[in-house]
Amino acid sequence: MGEKFKPDFGQVRKNIEIIESAVKKLAAVITKRNDMKAKIEEAADRYRADSVKKTLSEIDIEELNSGRQGIRIAPLRAAGYKNIADVVRASVTTLEHISGIGRQTAEKIKAISDEIVKNAAVNTPIKLSIDDKSAENTRLLTSLRDYRALKSEFDRAEKLNGDTESEVKGILNVAGVARGRLKWMFAGAKAKDDAKEACVRLDNLVKSSYPSDIDEIYNTVKRSGFNPARE
Repeated sequence: MGEKFKPDFGQVRKNIEIIESAVKKLAAVITKRNDMKAKIEEAADRYRADSVKKTLSEIDIEELNSGRQGIRIAPLRAAGYKNIADVVRASVTTLEHISGIGRQTAEKIKAISDEIVKNAAVNTPIKLSIDDKSAENTRLLTSLRDYRALKSEFDRAEKLNGDTESEVKGILNVAGVARGRLKWMFAGAKAKDDAKEACVRLDNLVKSSYPSDIDEIYNTVKRSGFNPARE
């Protein structure tokens, strides 16, 4: 039964190359999307960290005693500590050498300041502004702009991949038996029989919009200056 099917090895090989090329392009676009999302997350983290630093610089060191911890603020002020950001930058060793502080109090100060930092990190919102020329704000705005410019293509690529990935892999795997005479010669009857249907499906896939859709997505991303082939 399998021997009745005589594959056009050259055509099968060409079809496989077309689909394999499309699969690689699709994977490159999805990888690019993931990289750009990671870049946004990194920029957001850096922006948030900078915002937290600014917030801490606006919190007076009196906040160390908000829980009635008995911290002596005067020695800290005398040593030049004005806000929580100043305290955060200091080590326990540095603090304990301040006259009137000591090791135990220094450790307590750092524990309290660490808790203030945690609360600030949770409660400090991201407020982007085109008027903010800071490096962190600019980096995040640029990352978001670049991603949004390609989001529709990334969404198309993700949907296309989700809808076809397993099917395409299966077709390529089974039809691969018919890509050369040597493989075909040593293939079993069952593999040859399966390859007959797979080659038909492969040919239909090549003639469908699958390759052209991927080319369109890939080239749109490439024209935008974010060449996925370089990733």
